[in-house]
Order: sequence, then structure tokens, then C-alpha cells
Amino acid sequence: MEVVGGTPRRPEHSLGPLGRPRERACRPAPGTIEPLAGSGRGAHHGWMTDRTGGVRSWRRALVAAAAAIAVGFAGWTSVAAAPASATATIPAPPLSATAAMPAPLAASTGAATLPPVTEAALAPWTGGMDLYRPGVYTMQATWYWCTAANVQIMRNMKYHQADHSTADQSRYFSYMRAHDRYLIPISDGTDPQGWADGLAHFVDSRYRLVTYTSFDAALHDAVTRMRLTGLPVSLAVMHGNHAWVLNGFTATADPAKTSQFTVTSVRVTGPLYGRQSVNGYDMPPDTKLTTAAFRNFFTPFHYAPVHMVWDGRYVTIQPIPGAAAPATAPRATATPRPVVTPAPTVLAGALFPWSFARPGVA
Repeated sequence: MEVVGGTPRRPEHSLGPLGRPRERACRPAPGTIEPLAGSGRGAHHGWMTDRTGGVRSWRRALVAAAAAIAVGFAGWTSVAAAPASATATIPAPPLSATAAMPAPLAASTGAATLPPVTEAALAPWTGGMDLYRPGVYTMQATWYWCTAANVQIMRNMKYHQADHSTADQSRYFSYMRAHDRYLIPISDGTDPQGWADGLAHFVDSRYRLVTYTSFDAALHDAVTRMRLTGLPVSLAVMHGNHAWVLNGFTATADPAKTSQFTVTSVRVTGPLYGRQSVNGYDMPPDTKLTTAAFRNFFTPFHYAPVHMVWDGRYVTIQPIPGAAAPATAPRATATPRPVVTPAPTVLAGALFPWSFARPGVA
């Protein structure tokens, strides 16, 4: 069965039991500069000898070194004697030339203190918010690319794009697989750590993996951070078998001004719509659910083959206010191909009498 990779149904080609997974070896921390290939010192002859090893070359090298020291000393004395007005000012490099490196990701296990946000930076509160717009929805290209489509949808929301290319989904999926914490079959998609790394890399570097023991706490923090940042939130639904976007909500008070509020509804988007719609997986994009109905989909994580560190917790990937943001926009993707997306659908909690077992599994 999948972790959060896409299909909420039994894969047609099972790879068999996983056994105990091996965690990946430690990778260099973000910002670490690794040696270039072929930069070793083994082939270096050294400055004191040449290929013949003659004494004359040694002497020439010594004389050259002494001359260099003399020239350097003369240059230093001339600079020290120069007036202040003659000192050249070296301009700092432009911001666009500075490479932005995302901060390391760290999984959080609960609510954190949220930094204050000025009202000028927030859209007016109207009882809720919805980040969905026509053209942002994209269907997952394979049964196990739900996290890749999740990244694509959230990029479209943030950057006002309408990208639906399979090539970009493949690129996101490969990146996330390479950053997974556990080695799992490709048919199981990606794990939450790889997924979070993908969102931080391709959408916004403020995204962090945040898990909870409580549904209410998870939803409370998710909508608060959506309100403060104007960015959507990713959710592991169906016990971690599938990925949804939380792109809107309504509440009894503004989460940017108070923590005393109740979430009355949410708006969600799942990338399976158009490929499969069984037991709610997936409903039309931007579907509105009551909090009671949403509770049946957003359930604690569980990966049956082996124990994972997120088992029994509600898994979210949230934009954290105040975290390092990217200095430049990501590179352009393929030319967008607009598609017609269905109108939002409003569903009440009473309309969900289904069994929430995995579709196709007794």
C-alpha cells in the first residue's frame, strides 16, 4: 500500500514485503560545499619541482617567490600611504546574484509560537479564505504521483500558473524520492520527509513537516498559517495513502488576530479527480467540506509494512511564518496548457455515509 504516493487503492503489481527499511545515509547539510570531482592532490607535482626535478627549477621557483613577496610588500605600503579619498570602494554583489539556500527542514510535533504579522500584509478578513482559482488543478499523471501533482497544484496557486506537464511531475517525484527518509518501493510513492523537501524546494522554502496527535490542533495550526502566509497546506489523508491540498476554510474569527476561533468548513483539492472518484477519493477540486466530514478523510498516518516515525500522527506540511523565504522565483516550467476545471462543489457532512476502507479492499 502507498505511503503518500498517490493511489488509494491496492497496486496492481505488488513488490512483496518490504522487511525492515534501511534509512538513507546522512547527506551533506544544505549549504555545505562539496569537493569537485577530480580536485584531489594526488596528481599535483608541487611548486618546488618540475617534471625533471632539476636544481635550476628549484632555484627559479625560490627567486620567483622572493620577488612576489617584495612586490606584495611594496603594494601594501603604497595602499597604506594613499589618502582616504583615493581608496576604491568595491560594491556589494546585487541580491539577484546571491544564491538562496533553503534552511534545513526539521519536523515539528506541535504548535509553535507564531510571529506577529502586520495587518497591512494581510488580505481583509471576510469570514474565510480560498486560494483556489480556475486553471490551478492538475491530475496526477500516474497512480503513485499524488505528491508530485500536489506540488504542481500548489506551485500553480502561489505563482499564478497553469502548469499541467507530466515532465514537471516526474521531476518533482524524482527529487522527493531522493530525499525520502525511508527506502520504500516506487509503487509506494514518497514518504512525508521527501514530500516536505519537495515543497520547500519547488514551491516555497518556508514549508515544514509538522505532525500532531490531535486532529483539532492540526487543523487549527494549518488554517492559522494559511491565513498568515497566504499559502496552501498539504495534508496526508486516508492514513497517509494519499495527498490533498488544503486551499481554503471558514472560521468564526480571524486566525491572524486571535487563537480563539472554530473552523466551520474547509476547501480541499485532491489530484485523483478525473482518474478516480471512489468514496470521496477524489472529489472535484475546491470541494467544501464541513469539519465533521473532513475528519473522516484526514486521519492518522499508518504505513502497514513497517513502523515509521510518523505512525499514529496527523501529518501536515505547512508554510511557517518567519522561516527563510526564497530570494528568487523558481526556474520557469513548461508552457502552461490551460484546462477547464469543474466548478466548486459544496457537500454537507450528512452526505458522507461511506465506509472509509481502502477502495477495492475488503
